[in-house]
Amino acid sequence: MLDSAEMLFAEGGADAMTVEAVIERAGTSAGAFYARFGDRDGLLQALHDRFLATLHELVGGIALKGMMQPSLAEAVSVMVSGSLQVANEHSRSLAFFVLFKASDERLRLQGIAANQGFAEAFRQVTLHHQAEIRHPKPAQAIDVAFRMLHAMLVQAVMFRAKDLTGRPMADTSLAQQVSRGLIAYLTATDA
Repeated sequence: MLDSAEMLFAEGGADAMTVEAVIERAGTSAGAFYARFGDRDGLLQALHDRFLATLHELVGGIALKGMMQPSLAEAVSVMVSGSLQVANEHSRSLAFFVLFKASDERLRLQGIAANQGFAEAFRQVTLHHQAEIRHPKPAQAIDVAFRMLHAMLVQAVMFRAKDLTGRPMADTSLAQQVSRGLIAYLTATDA
């Protein structure tokens, strides 16, 4: 049933993911649906759980790739470009759960934990190249750099390429420029 719900969501968003449509697409019964999920909110919670597990796995892969890079610049570039790719590929789900979880405390807390896990992955990758960080307060610099990365990802999820400035920017250019900015900040000695 979760696969069917995900397909419906991908095809038409949250409005297409009615209980009836999920039951029909899954070829199951209403009794089976309600026994498993209780109601549509239970289905959304199960989808959220699955989605967070997917994101956790994807971020883990990006972080591992970042750890394998020979320099801070290359590691940050991997984190930025990989995160932007994930944000773009899952933008509809990310936008929905960001908006939906605002009204559901359990989902909100799960989202916060996921963000903190992502922040920790970024921290670990950058600390792997700590010798290259010249900022006088490395821990603070890493936290601020992550916040900048997170802001770029929120922009990618919530807005189209040219919505913020009126000028479109290709994802590759955006990732390159944000990476350069993060590296400049992390390696600045007069911050």
